[in-house]
Amino acid sequence: MKVTVDRGVCCSYGACTETIGDVFSFDDDDKLMIVDDIKPEQYARVRFACEQCPSQALSYADD
Repeated sequence: MKVTVDRGVCCSYGACTETIGDVFSFDDDDKLMIVDDIKPEQYARVRFACEQCPSQALSYADD
């Protein structure tokens, strides 16, 4: 699974980090960071986080 963030749209609300903080986190500048190695058992929660993003800044593609 590959997740991308549209940094021009992301408002750093944190809904994704609350949903699955082991995949999404913010750096010291509130820039969203996404791990490169998303495990299959995390896919459902990652999809949910992307779909629930208030600013619709996240998208995903299954491998």
